[in-house]
Amino acid sequence: MSQAFRRAFRRAFRDGFWHFEHGAGAAALLRSRRRVLSLLALGGGTSAVAFAGGWAAAEPYLKEEKHTSKLFRDARRSVVFVTKIQKVYNIPSLFPVEENSVQSGYGSGFVWDSEGHIITNYHVIKDASQLVLEFPGGQKCKAKIVGVDEKSDLAVLKVPRKMLHHTRALPRPSSSDGPVEVGQFAYAIGYHFGLDLTLTSGIVSGVGRRLAGNPRMFNLIQTDAAINPGSSGGPLLDSRGQLIGVNTAILTPSGGFSGVGYAIPVKFVEKIVSQLIEKGRVTRPGLGITIAQDQALKQLNLEGALVYDVHPGKAASIAGLNSTVTTRGGSQARRLGDIITGINGKTIKNSSDLMAALDEFNVGDEIVLRLLRADVYGRPQGERNAKVVLQEQ
Repeated sequence: MSQAFRRAFRRAFRDGFWHFEHGAGAAALLRSRRRVLSLLALGGGTSAVAFAGGWAAAEPYLKEEKHTSKLFRDARRSVVFVTKIQKVYNIPSLFPVEENSVQSGYGSGFVWDSEGHIITNYHVIKDASQLVLEFPGGQKCKAKIVGVDEKSDLAVLKVPRKMLHHTRALPRPSSSDGPVEVGQFAYAIGYHFGLDLTLTSGIVSGVGRRLAGNPRMFNLIQTDAAINPGSSGGPLLDSRGQLIGVNTAILTPSGGFSGVGYAIPVKFVEKIVSQLIEKGRVTRPGLGITIAQDQALKQLNLEGALVYDVHPGKAASIAGLNSTVTTRGGSQARRLGDIITGINGKTIKNSSDLMAALDEFNVGDEIVLRLLRADVYGRPQGERNAKVVLQEQ
């Protein structure tokens, strides 16, 4: 090799590794490799080929690769394959009716605690007559349903504790950990399309998302880590291998993954799961009111949640909230009810904001509502605060 070639060759390696060591990642090494290959193509000769080949053979896995592989190895013990069995009835021309059990769906789940509780999505197990769980080691068992919450799309199952010998509960962030932030790494694990356990990776691409068509699905984590049929109910992890969400849905115009997936945040999951384990159902706090459609206030260029009806004897009635008064037949409003514009200092812009805010509290909590009065033309008539003790919906 010529002296000039040797200098260029050394510079290609030096630049690539310098950028890698200072946080540029795998892309820097790939650029370095491309430069080396270009130099070889320009006539580096057999000595250069031998030098590059030795470097490639000795090169270890990248730090990021080692980290991701370890994260998957540690987490895979906690993820299970959920098979839904349903009964079908064949009605021949002559009796008797034939009953058969068939596999009608599948998804993912994961170990929640050492008591044998397994978490998955409600839509994964909906209408199941039997549930069969398969663990990564190949062991299978039937699971019973502890409780479900259709509104949040969560379900708690339970298996015998003996099935947990080779598993562990996924670690969860502590109360001192900060919120999930856009840009941090995200890893989705599940049985995509019914294949063996699969890992996909990406970033948290959004927070506080809402799922269209389900007003109870809010504050969702958005990720570009691929979520596909079969991975619903599986865990979404951070770079420390901690559970940050439950994979639940995708936004897609075609039916396939298009880079937008949603996960239910772990703090909300903890709240729902604790109730399902304790009571088998979820109790949600309510005001005892009917909210008008958001369009009613939009037409008046107002924001908030308009109280259409106050249920007698309920929380809002006790606190003195006013309902909307309409003309006979209900076609027009003669007087607008109170407009809820805030809860404990948090701004409420529409009915979805109201439901999301209420779900942060528990039955029996006292909250302060910020209320706006306006005439039927949308002209503000004054504001006031009202204390309300939340009741069960």
